[in-house]
Amino acid sequence: MSRPDLRSHRERQERASRVFRGEVKRPAGAAARRERAERSRRSSRLARVLATLRKVPWLSILLWSVFAAAVVLQVYILRTDASEREARRLEMEEYREQQEQLDTRARESVPDSCEIRYLVPNQDDITEHVPYGAPVALHKPVELEGYTFLAWINTDGEPETRSSFPLYEDTVLTARYALKFETEEHIPYLEVDRDGVVDVDAEVTVREYVKVLYKLLNIDLVGQGSFLDVGERDSCFKAAATLKDLGILEGNYLYPDELLREQEMLQLLERFYPASDAVFDFPDLDPGSEASAVYSTAAAYGWIDAGEAAPESTVTRGELARVINRVLGRSTLQRLPAARVGMILDVAPSHPSYADIAEAVIPHSYTWQDGAEVWTSSKPLPIYEPGLFFAGVRLHCIDDNGRPLLNTSFDGRTYNQNGEVTSGDADLDRKLWAILEECVDPDVMESEDMLRILYDYVCDNFSPCSDTLYEVGAQGWAVKEAKRILDKGEASSYGYAALFYELSYMIGYHPELISGTIYGTQTQFKNENGIRIEAKPGHTPHAWVEIKYLGISYIFDPAGESRVDPYRQYYHRNEPIRWQRGYLSNVS
Repeated sequence: MSRPDLRSHRERQERASRVFRGEVKRPAGAAARRERAERSRRSSRLARVLATLRKVPWLSILLWSVFAAAVVLQVYILRTDASEREARRLEMEEYREQQEQLDTRARESVPDSCEIRYLVPNQDDITEHVPYGAPVALHKPVELEGYTFLAWINTDGEPETRSSFPLYEDTVLTARYALKFETEEHIPYLEVDRDGVVDVDAEVTVREYVKVLYKLLNIDLVGQGSFLDVGERDSCFKAAATLKDLGILEGNYLYPDELLREQEMLQLLERFYPASDAVFDFPDLDPGSEASAVYSTAAAYGWIDAGEAAPESTVTRGELARVINRVLGRSTLQRLPAARVGMILDVAPSHPSYADIAEAVIPHSYTWQDGAEVWTSSKPLPIYEPGLFFAGVRLHCIDDNGRPLLNTSFDGRTYNQNGEVTSGDADLDRKLWAILEECVDPDVMESEDMLRILYDYVCDNFSPCSDTLYEVGAQGWAVKEAKRILDKGEASSYGYAALFYELSYMIGYHPELISGTIYGTQTQFKNENGIRIEAKPGHTPHAWVEIKYLGISYIFDPAGESRVDPYRQYYHRNEPIRWQRGYLSNVS
């Protein structure tokens, strides 16, 4: 009897269909039976597993799992909150302990009262005690004879501007004083140089201004203050050290060679006087700026007029004299007796700063008449007769009306703003004056002696070369070549001639500078710009100086008699030619 086929009807139908399509071959015999038996076992096991799974209460398990997870999560949250609360509690306890300690320390450190001490030079200290935090009124200024009280200075070095303030700690204030300016005696405070020149339009340096302020005190003190850029040999050392001790100057550096600025000039002046609360209108300044306060104080004292202000502009000697005279209350009458003033070489009586400069440089006594200052005696500057004269080594000229020639040309000479004969180049002038200072003394030497000494100087102190040439008859090269030979220490004949020309001109001669030729074999050259220069056959380009004396022209050839030539003859007449060198000033 065959075993029953346990496959489902659907399985039998699918298999029959696959057999029909040829996808599965029907098993035959025992193999087919084994296959069916194996499928039956597998189907039976699967059915048992499925039956077992159907009996498991899956929904209950899921619900219990969710419940267990919720319980675990809740426990975790509760434990975390407890830890955070505990941490916060500990932090709060630590913070309260710290605050209690700070409060305890503060209570222990708060004094019942505070001390304010006022320090006054050469006086006993002034001490006051007030309850902690109570307001204290600033002590009134302590006046000392011969001094001007400026302010009470706190430990930060700043003036105490409050009239009353609460006191929470012991405080020390120091009285700052300045010696009063000399206003009774009209002492000079600007210098006239040894050449008799004020240099009215020259810009003032910090060094000069410091010396002016010191002179105005009219004292003989040497302070202990110091600046890193001011040595003991500096002309302003004594003034700077004393003014620093008085609190007028501050800091570690003075910068003495810097040009004085307008605002700086007024700021230092104000340190000699009590501050002013006045406000004046300066359209170019911010009303709340430091510069506006400085200028308003200066205007309140009458040192300047309200209106235009230029804090960063430099100050000339004439402008400084005008302000200082106002500070000192000196008269600036425009008419001063010439006999009382003498002659200020670079400031004519018509100059707008003439009266201010006279007040600044001439020591004088005075009296007041109808509110005006009248000079009763003075130590005037020298008065020169019309004509040329030397002030030191600088040549000046007084015209027939007794006035110095300024910024003009006369009789073949040019005079600068200081009335000095000039080459037209200020830098070259300074170098030429230095040579004159070294070589000559117009007070004891004749002009011919000075000319010979200067000729020897040019011959002996430079080396010849052939770096520059000019066309025959060329002009306008004197300053350039004179500066070149001074800078390089060597030059062609053009440099030698140019320097001697400028030196002889500075001591009063009327030299003529010649660009010509002398005998030579090389007739073609190139100048410094590469332009070819041709000379007359048998001649070579050359430069020299000619000076006329009693109608006769004399040749001076420093290049031809430079230090390489041991047979120096100094000069020779142009005609007849002693040196047969063929000097020609033209190409004919």
